[in-house]
Amino acid sequence: MGRRGHLSVKPLPLELQAPLWLDAVALHEGLELAVGAAVDLTLTDNRRSMIRIRRQDGGYMARLHHMFAQGNEAVVDALAALTLQRSEASVAEARAVLREFTGGNRELVRKKLPARRVRLRQEGRTHHLGTLAAEVIAADFDEAEQQGLKVVEITWGRWGKPGQPIREIRLGSYDPRRRLIRIHPILDRAEVPAWAVRFIIFHELLHHVIPARREGGRIAHHSAAFTTREAQHPRYGEYVIWARDELGRMMAEGSDVASG
Repeated sequence: MGRRGHLSVKPLPLELQAPLWLDAVALHEGLELAVGAAVDLTLTDNRRSMIRIRRQDGGYMARLHHMFAQGNEAVVDALAALTLQRSEASVAEARAVLREFTGGNRELVRKKLPARRVRLRQEGRTHHLGTLAAEVIAADFDEAEQQGLKVVEITWGRWGKPGQPIREIRLGSYDPRRRLIRIHPILDRAEVPAWAVRFIIFHELLHHVIPARREGGRIAHHSAAFTTREAQHPRYGEYVIWARDELGRMMAEGSDVASG
């Protein structure tokens, strides 16, 4: 094989580029070895076009959904067979393998967002989420991470049905499709210290910096890298104790619940 092809993950959201890079390199090398030619490979986050391959001078151009970076050897061989198209039988067999693979990884396909934009509500009676989030980003993330976090927005969640008892609660959540953090409004009270709200915001921002990935056939939202980074926060131990002692009391006292 002459020249090596180019690899790009730039079309992917920033939070996917770094975690997928090593898998993308392995996919690229495996695909070039299997087809015996240079492949200019681009990984995408397209919702509809999972595979696009065509010939070009001296090799091939391929645009593949990023799920293929997590494919096994059989998937790489099927992509190579689809690329080379040596016989109708080999192409049909390859398409069957790839259909099974994409069908089993539908959770990695970005869902279409509703047209309606979420109305941000950052100013609470006690805590202003925009101010707290800015403080967290400046204190707990490096310069490169700060740049990536500029796309993340934050808002208070909404209250649930009045009078409904609280059995479980999510103090915060992160929606990677919207790049939106929601914080439970039960925290917007004077007895909740600002540092505790900042820690919850830090946890949700960390989901953007260290996104979920597939590990052992499942999606790991709190990977080893995530939990290690979280435990290194200077107030981690203090927050664990606060949440243990105060969360149950707040849930017992609350009668209105935000969906978070």
